[in-house]
Amino acid sequence: HVMLHPICRSPQGFTWHGGVIPSDELWLKLGGQHCCLWCLIKGTDMKIPPARRTPSTPRTLESIKADHHRFVEAGSVHIEVKNFNNCPREPFFDIPLENVCLPGLHLSLGIFDRLYKLLENSVQDLDLQLAHLQSPETAGESFIHFSQGLARLHNLQEEVETLEQKKQTFQELLAHLMLTVPDFENNPVVESIHRNAAE
Repeated sequence: HVMLHPICRSPQGFTWHGGVIPSDELWLKLGGQHCCLWCLIKGTDMKIPPARRTPSTPRTLESIKADHHRFVEAGSVHIEVKNFNNCPREPFFDIPLENVCLPGLHLSLGIFDRLYKLLENSVQDLDLQLAHLQSPETAGESFIHFSQGLARLHNLQEEVETLEQKKQTFQELLAHLMLTVPDFENNPVVESIHRNAAE
C-alpha cells in the first residue's frame, strides 16, 4: 500500500509525519504559491478536487514575461516572488506553453524506481523475519552477520540517494547559471558553488 501525495512546500515545512516522509509513501514536490506552468492556480487550491475548484486564469508566455518584468521593477526580492505569480526569471526558450509537456517518461521511471526499491526492501525484511521465526534460537552466526550487513547496506543506499539528490541539485543550479550569468567562469557565486560541491 503506497500513498501518493502532492505537496506544496519543502519537506522541512511539514506539520505532519514529524517532518519526515515515510518510507512507504511517495511525495511530489510542487514549489511556490503558483507552481503550475499553465495556469495561476495556488498550491493550496490544488488540494481541492478538480470538480469543486473554480477555474484558474491560464498563463501565456507573454503573461510570464510581464510578471517577471513587474518582479524586476519591484527590486527582484526573492521572498516576494509569490506576489508576481512565481516568475523570478524570464523563460529560457520562446516556446508557447501549449507546446510544453511534462516529462512523462522521466516521471514514470522515477516513480517505478522508487516503487521497486520499496518492494525490494519489503521482501528482504520479510525474508529476515521468516528466517528468524523458523529458528529464532538456532540462528547461526552467519545469519546474524547477514542481517547486520543488510541493515548496513540499507543505510548506505539511503546515504547514496541523499548524495545523488545533492549532486543533481548542484548540476541543475550550475546549468541555470551557465545560461543566465554573463561571466560564468569568473563569477564568485559560481566559485562558491564549486567549493560547496567539492566539500
